[in-house]
Amino acid sequence: MPAPGYRQTIHLNYVLELDEGISIDALPKSLRMINPEKTIAFSRAVMYEEKTRRLVSRITITNTKSQFDAEEYPAVHEFYKKMFDYLNEQIVIKKS
Repeated sequence: MPAPGYRQTIHLNYVLELDEGISIDALPKSLRMINPEKTIAFSRAVMYEEKTRRLVSRITITNTKSQFDAEEYPAVHEFYKKMFDYLNEQIVIKKS
């Protein structure tokens, strides 16, 4: 955990190369969320490159504030709840 007041950014990147005979049926939408105070941001980009048969996902979570007051907790909790709902969206692949 960073010291109070320090910015924290988490980058999650992955690349999956699909074999022949496997195709993408559904991808989650790319999106960006920022809380009203601009202290927490979340972005996700998911794309499929047909030419290279690569599935690419980039996720970034940024916190510019590391400690929140008790009265801020409900809004912070709601932001993270929405973020995890988005993170749980599935990529659907199928055999063609």
